[in-house]
Amino acid sequence: MSQPESGNAWIDLFNEIQEEELEEGYGDTWRLQFNYSITNELAQEKQKEGWKVFEKASKGSFICSDCSHSWNSAKTCIVFHYRLRKRAGRGQVLMRPFRQQCLECNSKKYHTPQFNEDKFEDILLILMAKIKKNCYHEVDPYEATPARQNTIRTTPHHRELCEACQQGICTKA
Repeated sequence: MSQPESGNAWIDLFNEIQEEELEEGYGDTWRLQFNYSITNELAQEKQKEGWKVFEKASKGSFICSDCSHSWNSAKTCIVFHYRLRKRAGRGQVLMRPFRQQCLECNSKKYHTPQFNEDKFEDILLILMAKIKKNCYHEVDPYEATPARQNTIRTTPHHRELCEACQQGICTKA
């Protein structure tokens, strides 16, 4: 059964992919929510409740709301917590994209990244593979594939402006 559009591209694409990948294949319905307080650590009680963590760095774009400066970062960190409640036939995914501060002005505001639709589709497909592996005992095709060795040239990563670095979880820290 198709879910109505939420107006959020991440949630809408997640719903579309989960319907095909998880709901039709396993009979479980999954839901994605944003949660800006999660980290890449899970308390022992959360682990006992079946929660898992997936962390991914991707290219994101930012715009400062104070000075309108824009920038790209290939080191934009996203953390997902997910779990399946088998008896209920439902899965839950919590997502947190980490923010960055502007280099051009003195504002201490953190700005939320924007992602190209192709990027977040790639991220969600990798997330689905992790869910299938850890909740349904499937083989993760991304683990079997050797990592690409493409060099991406970007400006230096400013750790002091990166929310994920400040919390000690940036994948490029």
